[in-house]
Amino acid sequence: MKETRQLQRIVFLLTLLLLFLSLEDASGWPWSKKGDAVSFPDAPEGLRPALQEMAEGRYDTAMEGFRAFLTDKEGHEDGYSLAQLRLAACAEALGLKQLATEYYADIVRSWMDPVVSLQALDALKKITHEKVYDERTIVEEVLYEKEFGALPPELNNFVCYYQALMDFRNGYPRWASNHMEKIQGKDEYFYRAGILEALWALKEDRPEECRRRLEAVVGETGADKDVRNDAKKALARVLYEQGDFMGAYHLYREIEAPELTLADVILEESWAKYRQGDYEKAMGLLVAFSAPAFQRLFKPEQYLLRALIYMQYCHYKAAQESLGAFRDRYGAVLECIRQRGDFAENPQASDILRGLPSIRRVDAYLEELKRENDALGGLNLSEGFVGQVRPMYALKILQVERRRGKIWKREVERLKRTLFDYQEQANLVAYESGMHQYKKVKEMYYEKALGGKGRAEAAIPKFSKDTYFAFKGEFWSDELDDYTFFIEDYCEMPEKWLKKDVSKSAQVAKTGREAEKSAVKEPADNDEK
Repeated sequence: MKETRQLQRIVFLLTLLLLFLSLEDASGWPWSKKGDAVSFPDAPEGLRPALQEMAEGRYDTAMEGFRAFLTDKEGHEDGYSLAQLRLAACAEALGLKQLATEYYADIVRSWMDPVVSLQALDALKKITHEKVYDERTIVEEVLYEKEFGALPPELNNFVCYYQALMDFRNGYPRWASNHMEKIQGKDEYFYRAGILEALWALKEDRPEECRRRLEAVVGETGADKDVRNDAKKALARVLYEQGDFMGAYHLYREIEAPELTLADVILEESWAKYRQGDYEKAMGLLVAFSAPAFQRLFKPEQYLLRALIYMQYCHYKAAQESLGAFRDRYGAVLECIRQRGDFAENPQASDILRGLPSIRRVDAYLEELKRENDALGGLNLSEGFVGQVRPMYALKILQVERRRGKIWKREVERLKRTLFDYQEQANLVAYESGMHQYKKVKEMYYEKALGGKGRAEAAIPKFSKDTYFAFKGEFWSDELDDYTFFIEDYCEMPEKWLKKDVSKSAQVAKTGREAEKSAVKEPADNDEK
């Protein structure tokens, strides 16, 4: 048994050696960081004119030459994979990313030429770093379905990470762990795999393990900024749930991202400061959501949080106005839900749905496909080539439109549940606000004597290291999460929040209590005399 394993190991090592030698003969590594393309000196004669056109930047003419070469060849023939690779590179240079993806994917699926296949796999890796790409083709149909042999470390980690991701999505954690164990060295995919393991641990109710794994990624200074931001955001949420609001807040503050993508972070920062008891800072963070850049975001809980903060300072009218702002903004959508209306025909509901991340991604991909399809007509390509490519784009557009329809229906149902849930919470907060006000009245006018005039307004220093300015509605994108809201405490100033008639009756009640006190004292004085 041991001899058989040893023999298999020797055969495997020899295979790797032959592969490396073939790459060396090809005068370069296909995944070289320098970006030097393999020259392929032994390319078939029929490919040389197209290769020359490509080298001189005439990509559309080169594509015609590569297509003509492929028309007369079979997949196993010499030069077939190379022609596909170069055609894909030309398409990518012309902005036809979907066409390039299809050719790269075909090369990887067939794996007829190891050198060319490795270059195609590396090209797919680069495409996955773009904002919009064909995730279904690259990740689900190529990386997840194909069995790969020995790969260089950079490509090995890329493949193993996405295979692990798909296993976690499908509920196969043991298979995912097997893939992650194959990751070599510490690169972007190593750290992202660590985040995957942490989130799965949280899903299986192991928060301490999740926290430990996320802290390990956050502490790696060599990790990519985007990876560390994702780890910090996940860890901050874990700390928040564990009651470490200060720790969560500090992590949120460390996240570096464009202001539009910081919306969730700012809102979660505000909740952390609210739970910590720093209501002024919590309200200051909510001010950011008045900025024009945030107006289209679906964040209904901001109104509830604002109402809760106002209640802490007995600003009951402001709390009710905040809840009224929630009803004003989403009332039409709620009515559309009650009337079983079509969200696509409701401007407000449609605008909310189009702003959701899942809809935005599929819409961006669909728009990219249509743009590339339209661009075909402006290139110097033959009608035969265009006629061959357009059906591919038409089919892909149809598939994406169907997928968008499914996502739209799913998000509509989720939006209905979310809005009804927040409406119930808004009603509860409104009730609590009223109860809080009446309880305060009882406490101040029937259980305690009126005393004090409340807190004075905070002094605003004219010249100091902390200079305050009156807010005039201006928003600076680099200060959206730095606002602090100075709010006067009305809880000891009932004249600020009680109605006028209530204030008058309260004064009468006060006079009555004083009269009762004097009436009680008089008999006592007479007895002493």
